[in-house]
Amino acid sequence: MAALIDYPQRYFELWGYTPSFNQLLFQGNPSRSPDSKGIRIDVVFWSVLYVQLPAEFMGLTMDYALPEQVDTIYQSSGYSSFTQYHVYRLWGKEYEGYIVAMGYDVDENTRPSNEPSKWDLPKRPGIPIVRENLSNFLLEGLLPLEMPARYWTELGQRYGTWIRNISLFAEHPEETLKNFLEGVKSGYMQDSPGSD
Repeated sequence: MAALIDYPQRYFELWGYTPSFNQLLFQGNPSRSPDSKGIRIDVVFWSVLYVQLPAEFMGLTMDYALPEQVDTIYQSSGYSSFTQYHVYRLWGKEYEGYIVAMGYDVDENTRPSNEPSKWDLPKRPGIPIVRENLSNFLLEGLLPLEMPARYWTELGQRYGTWIRNISLFAEHPEETLKNFLEGVKSGYMQDSPGSD
């Protein structure tokens, strides 16, 4: 069976993690791989449940883990089942590891390494990074409640860009924004715990 991903001569490093979406991003920076021809490789995993990998590595080949390898991950992770998840085995020069996630995607592109991936929330000057869960920001006092309306507008635009980008992979992309907005409204209107 052919490998799901096969870049044996490329250097990769952990580039980002989005806790609120359990999204893990690795980047194959062309400057670290002489034969890259200027091509950057972004590899994203979403709904990540378990990771056993170095933060940087040479070579990335991936396939599905064998049943006995899945059993080993069960034992080391403490999970009794990975229903709806895939167990991926990754290897390269001097390493082998595993990721348990609901899915992955690969993007070969020519963007500079400091630009966001197509799945990332773009950053703008003066706007705090919003990769983490907004409720965590509010609970920890990192986001003042009196932020101006302009902030919330730009925050919404950034999430809109992110939703547009990931909806390209949805079965019914036209429903993605509608469902997202319904979820936002539902979450906003829901009573907070213990508010009875």
